[in-house]
Amino acid sequence: LGALLSALAYTLMLIFTGFLMRSARVLNDAEVGGLSRFCGLLALPCALFASVVDLDWSSVDWTLLLGMFISKAIIFAFTALASLSRSRSPEAIARAGLFAVFTTKSNDIAFALPIVSAIFPPIFAKMVYLFVPLQLAIINPVGLMMMEYGSAAMQQQRNDERGRPAGATCRPRSPGAKLLIVFCSTLSSPVMIAVVLGLVLNLTARGRIPTAVSQFVQLAGQAYTSTALLTVGTSLSIVGKRDGVGAPIDGISALVGTSLIFVKVFVAALVMYHVCGLLTDYDTQTISFAFVYGCMPPAPTVYVWARQYGICTELTGRMLVVSLLVATPFIVITGLMIDLGATRGDLASTRGLLDAATQSIDALAICCCVWMVAQFAVSRQMRSGFRAELLPLVLCNAASSLSAVACIHSSTSRATKLPVDVVRQFSQHLAVALAGQLG
Repeated sequence: LGALLSALAYTLMLIFTGFLMRSARVLNDAEVGGLSRFCGLLALPCALFASVVDLDWSSVDWTLLLGMFISKAIIFAFTALASLSRSRSPEAIARAGLFAVFTTKSNDIAFALPIVSAIFPPIFAKMVYLFVPLQLAIINPVGLMMMEYGSAAMQQQRNDERGRPAGATCRPRSPGAKLLIVFCSTLSSPVMIAVVLGLVLNLTARGRIPTAVSQFVQLAGQAYTSTALLTVGTSLSIVGKRDGVGAPIDGISALVGTSLIFVKVFVAALVMYHVCGLLTDYDTQTISFAFVYGCMPPAPTVYVWARQYGICTELTGRMLVVSLLVATPFIVITGLMIDLGATRGDLASTRGLLDAATQSIDALAICCCVWMVAQFAVSRQMRSGFRAELLPLVLCNAASSLSAVACIHSSTSRATKLPVDVVRQFSQHLAVALAGQLG
């Protein structure tokens, strides 16, 4: 659990740093675009090439790879069919493609890889590298073709409603031509070229490449994780400023967004758990990895495609932010359950894990409370109705978390930790009373 919490901590810190740098205008749009191009054109291809070129194929779990592909195909088909259940208009087809990609495309290398490396053997980290070309070459093109077809059909309808100029001709591409364009674009991307080149060198030269080239590729690939996490934070900041995340949305959009986040974080984890379990006779380590991987939040690339095709841009931006907030504690809980299973009923180890989890959650709660109080102080609106009701709740929550951390550090006996529950209950009642007085 300690390794998992450490990996999550520095991952979220890098994301938050990117968010602050973009919010404080340390990085402008051009610089953020340069970081994104560096990640997509150089760092990620080098990371994948370095992983594939020296991969020992005898250690690859092909059953797990097949299980992940089947799971992603099931989730993709379920999301697309559910989106098309009420309407099959061009706009609905484009939305179905976007939503299906949202529920299947995880942030593999930047977010998932550090977490998987922290709690699983190295071979599972290699498997994460193999999921990327699988997603790019097979699953993503289907969703992109749906988005391409839907956006082109909508544009054609708009042109027909406006009326074509005299003598103008417009021959829409056939679905086969659109699919060919999407596949050619995918196969010619730097990521796929790097994977194919690494595979060829692995099979022909057994991974033996010049030392200078190997060091360059490894160095460039190592820069991907930190740079990509910074760009995730900057993208979250851009989402909030461009699409008005603070503005209210209608009930249907909120229901759709909540359902998609539920599918991405919870349903995907269960599907991968059972599909991989059926294929591997429920091997403990394999199904644990499948479940943790299924909890990973989606990649920011989904938001880029939403803006590119003009499909549910605001909703997609909000879903990216909320899914990251929902997936993080769920991953921590999953890691705790894995460690509890490894204790095999040892009471002392179980207590230690529960204390560590409680301490981590309370420390995070204290940081969030300090951040909210600082936001209230900077905004100079402490006396407004909503903030006057919320401030006592924040302060009392911080007090209860501090008492829990103090009790855990003071002694290991259960008797000294019993007052924590009393403090929590008192803090809740006190907060409600203060909020009622201020309101």
